[in-house]
Amino acid sequence: MNQKPRIKIQHFGAIQQTNPDNQGWLDIDKVTVFIGDQGSGKSTVAKLISTFMWIEKALVRGDLDAKTLQRKGKFTQFLKYHRLESYVQSNSYIEYDGLAKHIIFENNQLKVQKKCGSRAKVFFATNYVCASRTQFYFLCEKCARIENCIGKFARIYY
Repeated sequence: MNQKPRIKIQHFGAIQQTNPDNQGWLDIDKVTVFIGDQGSGKSTVAKLISTFMWIEKALVRGDLDAKTLQRKGKFTQFLKYHRLESYVQSNSYIEYDGLAKHIIFENNQLKVQKKCGSRAKVFFATNYVCASRTQFYFLCEKCARIENCIGKFARIYY
C-alpha cells in the first residue's frame, strides 16, 4: 500500500501528462516544489492536489458523501474554487491515490473508492501558495533569517 499521496494528470489545461518516468504518477511529499516555465501547469497541479486532498479529508470526516460527489458534473463545482473548471477537456483524466481514498476523474465524472486497510482518521494540511503573487511564507520557529531557513531545509531534505 502506498504510504504517501500521489496524483496522475492527463489532458487537463496545459498539462498533457505528469511524470512519464513514473507511469504518470507524481508523488506528493511533505514539501513538494514545482519548477518550470510560465504557463506549464505548476499552479494547476498544486491546485488539483489541494482540491483532491480537501475532498479526501471531507469524505473521511463525513462532511461529503461519495454518492453525492460521484454525480456527473459535481466535481466541476469543486474546480470552480480555484477557477479550473474551464481546464477540463473531453479526454481529461485525473487519478488521486490518497491515504484513505482512491479517486478517479474520467468522462466528467468522479469515482471514489475506499482503500483497503486504510485508517478511519486521516488528518493533513494542504497549503497552496501562489508564486505569481511573489509572496513566500516560511514557518520557522528557530531561524532568525530566511537564509538560515533555506539552509536548514536543504540540509534536512537533501
